[in-house]
Amino acid sequence: VGAGVAELIPRLRDLDRADMVDRVAAAGARLQRPATIVAVVGEFKQGKSSLVNGLLGQPVCPVDDDLATSAITLVRYGDEPGAVVRRRVDDENLAEKIPVTALADWVSEAGNPAYDMGVERVEIAAPRDILKQGLMLVDTPGMGGLGVGHESATLGFLPFADGLILVSDSSSELTSPEIEFMRKAVELCPTVLFAQTKTDLYPEWERILHLNQAHLERAGVRVPTVAV
Repeated sequence: VGAGVAELIPRLRDLDRADMVDRVAAAGARLQRPATIVAVVGEFKQGKSSLVNGLLGQPVCPVDDDLATSAITLVRYGDEPGAVVRRRVDDENLAEKIPVTALADWVSEAGNPAYDMGVERVEIAAPRDILKQGLMLVDTPGMGGLGVGHESATLGFLPFADGLILVSDSSSELTSPEIEFMRKAVELCPTVLFAQTKTDLYPEWERILHLNQAHLERAGVRVPTVAV
């Protein structure tokens, strides 16, 4: 794989396809690494952290009605629970171990309302069997209307991810920005899934799900959908 990618990249440059070089390099790196990275994305307060916790069968990521995730949170396997905050302060990269009970102080808007702590990501180790074979879940900050900055950063990360779960709750239909994001995502990421959350809170979730499936079909986005 590495040799093939190494041969392809110069040819792409010769063809003036600089737009493809980064994507091919990312795909090569993805195929060679032992870990499988799945990113969970969506707008604020859609249930991303709850979904990650549900997959793990354990409340690893902080969840509360008043909390919104504000930092990338990577969850991987560890024999013992633990957490490391990686942040940049005064042009210096710092890695600090923190107790898992203090996660909300670092990864939520409530704990870091001014975004002045320089947190780039938080890495959590969890002794869960689902992670033992190399699965890594990435809980991302809410994209707030899928604004340009957050959307661009997430789309830039997708070529490095093995899978993407777009999360939207059952309170309303998918928005145009969400559908457009999915259309772009399927071009960048090998496996994409749509998860409609909070079915327990909204009695008409099935109607919303059918509408969402129709929206995605019309947009040419053919991905598996699941309601949770």
